[in-house]
Amino acid sequence: MAEKRAEIQLVLCRAGRTQWDLEDRLQGDSDMPLAEAGRHEVEDAVASFADAAIGVVYAPEDTGAQETAKIIAAHAECKLKTSAKLAEVDLGLWEGSLETDVCDRFTKAYRLWRDDPSAVTPAEGEPIEDAQRRLITAVAKIVDKAGKSTPAVVLRPVVLGLLKCRLTGEPTSKLWSLVEAQPVIEVVTVRPGDLDLAPEKVKAL
Repeated sequence: MAEKRAEIQLVLCRAGRTQWDLEDRLQGDSDMPLAEAGRHEVEDAVASFADAAIGVVYAPEDTGAQETAKIIAAHAECKLKTSAKLAEVDLGLWEGSLETDVCDRFTKAYRLWRDDPSAVTPAEGEPIEDAQRRLITAVAKIVDKAGKSTPAVVLRPVVLGLLKCRLTGEPTSKLWSLVEAQPVIEVVTVRPGDLDLAPEKVKAL
């Protein structure tokens, strides 16, 4: 059994950009490979990263996240594990559309979504609260099993923002500011209770 610690270091990695990211299309959990620019961005960030000795890299199943994780795992000389629960938020029928087109077609819903993504769920998409619950549950298990090692988690931008909301205590209305400020790779400290899903915590999701 892994040794429990009062706090652990967790390496957060933003999955490299895909062609849809470069085109400002809403990707959601659609499966896209890294764009060449996205691959170079990850390689450059990882090459200059020396803040933690990563023991294992966790990533969702989509191609771009897996390619990102493989770059990190190769650099750290560690294992790569896959978890479907780390997947990006499903944006339903909005996926693949330019953000400007979604804004034009669904102006009120899109503006509400930008103000607070918990207020709107795209047609056939995933409620943001559900996405955050599955994500936090998955990351909590990763942290719980970490023992003395430092785990890394590769996430697409929106779920990474949701994780940062939880770790910083920010509401989901602050999600987009956290998404826009994401570095490719960073180290955060996770303390007891940060990923707790007790009833009083769930109400704040």
